Parts: sequence; C-alpha cells; structure tokens
Amino acid sequence: MVQGLRASPHAKEAVFVKSSLHLVSAEELARRAKVSGRRMRAWLRERWRSGDPRLRSHALNERWVFDDETGAALLAEFHAGLHSASLPADIAPATDEVIAALPSRDWFWEGNVQKAIVIHLQTEGWEIVRQADAATKERGIDVVATRAGRTLAVEVKGFPSKQYADPTRAHERKRASPTSQARHWFAQALFTAAVLRGQQQFDDVALAFPDFPRMRNLAAQTSWALQQLNVPIYFISEDGSVTLD
Repeated sequence: MVQGLRASPHAKEAVFVKSSLHLVSAEELARRAKVSGRRMRAWLRERWRSGDPRLRSHALNERWVFDDETGAALLAEFHAGLHSASLPADIAPATDEVIAALPSRDWFWEGNVQKAIVIHLQTEGWEIVRQADAATKERGIDVVATRAGRTLAVEVKGFPSKQYADPTRAHERKRASPTSQARHWFAQALFTAAVLRGQQQFDDVALAFPDFPRMRNLAAQTSWALQQLNVPIYFISEDGSVTLD
C-alpha cells in the first residue's frame, strides 16, 4: 500500500490513481528549459528558501519531483524570471527585471554588489550586455558592458560573512575569518583581471568590491600591479553609492 493512504474498501483504486500520476523531475524541467540540471536545482533551492508553498514538502537535499501541473507552472516562472532559454546556460538576461529579482541578503553579498555596479554603469551610459547569475555562483565574467564602441568587463566580489548562507547551516560559524577569506577573494579577482588583460578581448577591465576597510587596504597593497594592468576598482557602499578608485 502507498504510504500515507489509509486502508479502505477503495484502497486499490486510490493506489491505482496515485501510481498513474505523471511525475516531473528537476532533470526533466532542466531538459525542457534547455539548461543544466545543476542550474535548475539551484533555482529550485532558491524558491525553497523563499518559502514557496509548492516546494515546502521537499527536504533541501531531496530529489525534486512534481506533478505535471506544478512542473509546468514552475517552468513558466523559471522562464519569466531570472532565466531565459534563448541565452547560453551560463548567462542570465541583463534586464531590469533580473536586476530587481536578485536576492537581498547582506548588502555586501556579491549579488548585491553586482546589482549596484550594474545600476551605476547604466546611469553612466553603459549598456549591459550580460551578467552572470550570482545566486547560483555561476562561473564566467560577472558583468560585460559596452559604451561608445568600447567593451568593459567587471569582476565582482563580495565580502565574506561570518555565517553560512545555507539555512541548514545558519547556526554554524565559519572557521575562516572574514578578513582572511577576503584576501583570497581579492587575490582571485586580481588574477582574473590579469588574465582578461592578457587575453585582450575587452577594451577595459575593472574590479568591484563592497567598500570595506579590508578591501581598501588590499587595493592599496596591490596598487602597483593594478596600475600596471590599468585595472580600476569600483567600491560599493552600503547605500548603493559607487566610487571609482
């Protein structure tokens, strides 16, 4: 007998109806959306964390399975929100809706830093060609923009928090200190900028960080390298204002 169905004279009929339902997995949704299964599962996890009642019965690390009606509704929302099947799987459409839909979290979270730099660039007359999906930690150039025939690539980093973003680990405290982790993140961003400069694919390359004293200090310590590479830094404040160093 299917678990959860009570015994009754019509139990066999109930079991038959239950087993006749067509279930849709996350992998099937990903196939229909023409994106990777990892991308789809990451999106579903974000929906789960936001309290979507359709996902409430699932455990965070459980296999995602839905009935046809729910699967179709989720797929429609997937296309209408942060993602588009017409774009490459590693790029989210750079629209106002995408920018507004980025999760809030801490102001210094990478997604919020990226949101602020995108808004700033747009006010400066840059057209945003594409931006990576910070919510799923996708690889690739974070922001690409064009203006007056020039292209700009921006590598974005946030500032480490003391707690894990995963709600299942929210009670845990990270072993690595934020200042130590920030140095690694800064070094990764600087390396990426050097690689982009070497590839000569973009006219301009820049970095973007939340405006913390630690990040300012690291920028000062590496000022010679930054000057040689001709890589400026955008510093984003808590209120969303941007300064170019």
